[in-house]
Amino acid sequence: MGRTGQRCAALMLLALAWPLAAGSEGVVIGAEAAARWRAVGSLTVAGHRVCSAALISDHEAITAAHCVVNRQTGLRTPAAALHLVLGQTAAGQAAVRGVVASAVLPDYLASRAEGGLGNLVYDTALLVLDAPVSAGEAMPLEVVDWPKPVGDFVDILGYEKAGPDAVTLREGCTALDSLDGVTTVNCAVVAGLSGAPVLLNAYPDAPPILVATVSSRSMGAATSLTFVVTVAPRLAALRALILNETPQ
Repeated sequence: MGRTGQRCAALMLLALAWPLAAGSEGVVIGAEAAARWRAVGSLTVAGHRVCSAALISDHEAITAAHCVVNRQTGLRTPAAALHLVLGQTAAGQAAVRGVVASAVLPDYLASRAEGGLGNLVYDTALLVLDAPVSAGEAMPLEVVDWPKPVGDFVDILGYEKAGPDAVTLREGCTALDSLDGVTTVNCAVVAGLSGAPVLLNAYPDAPPILVATVSSRSMGAATSLTFVVTVAPRLAALRALILNETPQ
């Protein structure tokens, strides 16, 4: 286990003393309120919901690297098998887009051999969509850096794998500790929320601010923790990979 993995393991023990946030278990957002979160989507592989993702420009989305990398082979899922479903409710979707390219940091693939938590710091992927998403369909989330997360309150929004066709909200999660862009928060997540956007708590009339994405959960004896990965410092490298790669 590398330095980051050792640190994250220590954080699991530290956070056992912290109670779960009040909104940790998640609530389903009603159709009217969900209009604010149409930039949050589910990522499907061959038609099956596997993760969450978020629109960050009219043609880009962000998610977790492990959502687009095969755990057994270490190869990326072909872009043609990926689709982003934005703003889904029981009434339909705000937009559906295919994916024409994805980028994963090389260090993510290289660090897979460490096993455990060692590669969390690289667990971010960028998706390029097959057509722009109009402002009428969904407004992209603004990505900002998060250099001092400890003590901040954040919200996690995403689509649970076995949940309803509606976005769920985990509200008021506390950032407990952070190292190398991996932050531990005291909210519990479930399958399907990998890659979900982590948003700084803001007033209802303020534009949402994306600071991280969900990487993994860790179950403790008394509580549940979630590890989230800061997005902004990784975006330039991911975009450069897209420009330099041969399309899939």
